[in-house]
Amino acid sequence: MRRVAGHRSIDPLIGGERIGVPMTLKYGPDSRAETAHADGGPPVRLSGPRRPTFTWIIGAVIILLGLAGALWWLLDSTVPIGEYEAATGSLSAVEAELTDVSAENTSLGNEVAALSAESRRLEGELADLSAQNQRLEQGLGSLVDVSRAIAFSFVWYDPEYIAELRNAGLDETMADELMVDLQINETFAEWIESNNWQTVNRIMMQVPDERAQEAWDAFANTEIGSQEEAITMTEFTFRLAQLLIEPLLELEATTHSG
Repeated sequence: MRRVAGHRSIDPLIGGERIGVPMTLKYGPDSRAETAHADGGPPVRLSGPRRPTFTWIIGAVIILLGLAGALWWLLDSTVPIGEYEAATGSLSAVEAELTDVSAENTSLGNEVAALSAESRRLEGELADLSAQNQRLEQGLGSLVDVSRAIAFSFVWYDPEYIAELRNAGLDETMADELMVDLQINETFAEWIESNNWQTVNRIMMQVPDERAQEAWDAFANTEIGSQEEAITMTEFTFRLAQLLIEPLLELEATTHSG
């Protein structure tokens, strides 16, 4: 490769200045050869091309700047040891707290399961008590119907028979009180003198028992004043007494066994 300078050159021997004389410098493998001066003077030894001495300095500066930048980034992005230890301690505390909370949740879960089981047990007992209470209410209603039928059978007499007993000194005070309990707005004497068949028949048919109803139907279809009438009425009262005593005996046995 050739590099041509301008038409202005300096003569190293004379020290003067020549104008218009071209000077050619050749850089290449023969650049160290001796070259004759243009005006015939002694040959001049041209030194070879040199690399600039400041190149390695620039490279070193770039490397140092890179290292400085990397060091600055490392220092800037690195958490101080104190902050790191504090963060680690906080993390350990949080993990311990989470462990405690997890254990507490497990304990609460066990308590909830136990309470749920207890609740189911109580619900079962409540259902049993509710069913038992319903049976007792039904039984009590039946006892009231039976007791009312028995009471009406005790006040349903022939007027002439009561008149004979009254003449013999019958006290009708308790009979009048019984009429109040039976919600009859009449005295006992007035009651037996009235036509009370419809009332008595309605009360007797409310007894919740098939055998009692069969006995009452048999009584209602007999001839008034006949022996068959007396027999069927007696059988009906036997059944009423049985319906009264059986549930009471059962309740007594249940109470004693409990």
